Amino acid sequence: MRNTFNVIRSLTKISMYLGFATLVLMVLLLTASSISRNVGSPILGDVELSTLLMVVLIFLAIPYTQNMDGHVKIGLLVDHFPQRIQKCLDIISSVLTFFFAIMISVVYYHTAVELFIENPQFSDLLGIPLYPFKFLIVFSTILWALECALKVVEDVLSLVKNRVKLVENVTSLGNSQVEKVGE
Repeated sequence: MRNTFNVIRSLTKISMYLGFATLVLMVLLLTASSISRNVGSPILGDVELSTLLMVVLIFLAIPYTQNMDGHVKIGLLVDHFPQRIQKCLDIISSVLTFFFAIMISVVYYHTAVELFIENPQFSDLLGIPLYPFKFLIVFSTILWALECALKVVEDVLSLVKNRVKLVENVTSLGNSQVEKVGE
């Protein structure tokens, strides 16, 4: 089980680094585009490239954001609940997110296969094939789902571990009371 955790976390780190590289590439492209536009010879297809790179950046960042628990949460009401209930709600949220990510993966997988085999599509200006971007979305959403599954496992183990500690504390408290009465 530990190996599975390590593999998923390693893939998430690779995804993060690829996202960083994409961000650097976008910055360089937009900088070069701005400079070349001011010089009088704009880069052909810069908007198209930056749009495709934005898709890559966003979907490569999702698994890492899930890993760091960085998605937006609104805890207006939930923050006032006891820790155990908050943890249970986190588990429910992660399970729902897992299924949502799997649905996205399935839909984009079918779309990617269709674009690759049956109906190839290309970007308008530069003619870049779109299927690699769809497969990247499939990879990223599967990794997102796996990160959600890891969070569920970690949260359940945390709940069980805290419950065991609670039982041990109650048991030791009861034993100390018994010892005092027996003295």
